Amino acid sequence: MANKKIAGVVVLYNPQPEVYEHIKSYINEVDRLFVIDNSEVVNEGVIFRIKTFSNIIYLPQNENTGIAYALNLATRLAIEEGYEYILTMDQDSETPPFMVSNLLECFSRDPAIAIVTPFHHIPYGKESNNYDGKCHRILTTMTSGNLVKLEILKEVGWFDEKLFIDYVDHEFCLRLNKAGYKVYICSKAILKHNLGNINENPFFYKKVFPTNYDSLRHYYQTRNRFIVYKRFKHLYPDFEKMDKKNFRRGLLKVILYERKKIEKLRFAILGYIHFKKNIYGKYKIND
Repeated sequence: MANKKIAGVVVLYNPQPEVYEHIKSYINEVDRLFVIDNSEVVNEGVIFRIKTFSNIIYLPQNENTGIAYALNLATRLAIEEGYEYILTMDQDSETPPFMVSNLLECFSRDPAIAIVTPFHHIPYGKESNNYDGKCHRILTTMTSGNLVKLEILKEVGWFDEKLFIDYVDHEFCLRLNKAGYKVYICSKAILKHNLGNINENPFFYKKVFPTNYDSLRHYYQTRNRFIVYKRFKHLYPDFEKMDKKNFRRGLLKVILYERKKIEKLRFAILGYIHFKKNIYGKYKIND
């Protein structure tokens, strides 16, 4: 790997000790890793271990600045330092060996490729893709594990900080597509990724897997998905159709299986109200 070619960013929020092993799985595949810590209270023990890696830059924010701001901070630093790509990671994701190398191979297929993402292996639920070892075009993807070409990112613009968290990744991917660029998945690269606090529950003769996100995440997910629908519905109606189906399923799982269901539904409704009122950014209690 050429010097100063690939940077990485991982965004922390109240990280647990296992984040060290997660970072260890990919630290040697990037030249520099920007660790953006959005925790209000820093976990000194965890951070002490992370700092033993020689190629990290640790940037504590002392508040939750949101995923978009953290990604933009690292991206700007990577561009200033002359990197060509940035690997975007969640704190709860673990990579297989040579994942970044495998992602890089897909870029050679087409100069219009802006993002190559791995196959996301989530411990619960139905897998939606196969492991054929090939590169395939997709419309959108989650943030974690993405290798992003920085030259194209500079052209289409930064991650949208008004969204704060949730749907930052989908909005960015749709914006890339609108500008004529492409998102690919490399099924040869398999990322271990966790969503929420998933558990297994029976539903007649099937199994369902509620995410058990906290109430505030339902606010952001609801508000931001409708913002994205409004921006791109005429261009990508199939995205909206599929995402609304997932939205209905998610709410049903909350009603049937999750705790604090009334509170979560109330926050989801508030998210929609704030969408209608054009209230963006970080949620404030008095909004």
